[in-house]
Amino acid sequence: MAKKAEVLAVRKITRSFGELVVLREVNLTLREGQVCAVVGPNGAGKTTLLRCVAGTIRPDSGEILLLGQPVDEADPHTRAAIASVLDDIDFFPFPDMGTQYDAEKALDAPIDVYMLAKKSPTLNADSGQAKAFLEFMSKGSSQMTFWKSAPGAIPTANDADPSQFPALTKKAVQIVSSAKRITQFFDRDSRPDFSGPNSMQGFLLKYLSNPKADTSSLQGQMQSFWDSLPPES
Repeated sequence: MAKKAEVLAVRKITRSFGELVVLREVNLTLREGQVCAVVGPNGAGKTTLLRCVAGTIRPDSGEILLLGQPVDEADPHTRAAIASVLDDIDFFPFPDMGTQYDAEKALDAPIDVYMLAKKSPTLNADSGQAKAFLEFMSKGSSQMTFWKSAPGAIPTANDADPSQFPALTKKAVQIVSSAKRITQFFDRDSRPDFSGPNSMQGFLLKYLSNPKADTSSLQGQMQSFWDSLPPES
């Protein structure tokens, strides 16, 4: 059986930001009809890879070919062939799926927290500085400063100044505040034994292989797997 046409070829691309090497000689080939899911922990380079493929940033070395032509975001050929949304442009509540899970009114909103490490070998010596840092980060002014450098985060301190938020952030606050339950991101912010290839990633690939299948059955499998996990130590 003849191979289908090669649509995308990523050949030994490397991309660094300063001294940090995010991608190192990455190779990827996609043929007609194939679907690829890029998964990995936070900071693994997923978004950087997608930006290189879309042509919005250039790799330091290597090449990316789309239908046999070099990817160039300024090239009309690339613009016509690639549709990509790599940044949040709006927020929406999770849609009802017509199952018993709709009543949960849950929202996927990863929560970043700062905590003291109970087993730190320098806890006694550093506890004063650590507590001072936690107190500093609990202030609205500190969280607003953090938000300005990372707009995807939402300040939660009571004395944060929401009048500075743009419309998109205000909508995010409204949606998150109205959720009955907050869930953690399905991969990177979950417990490790739930985010591997035999669990979360496997469920995701199963859905991608047949997105029109009964989602309530898949949700049930996911819940059963979660319930089977031992208590975290």
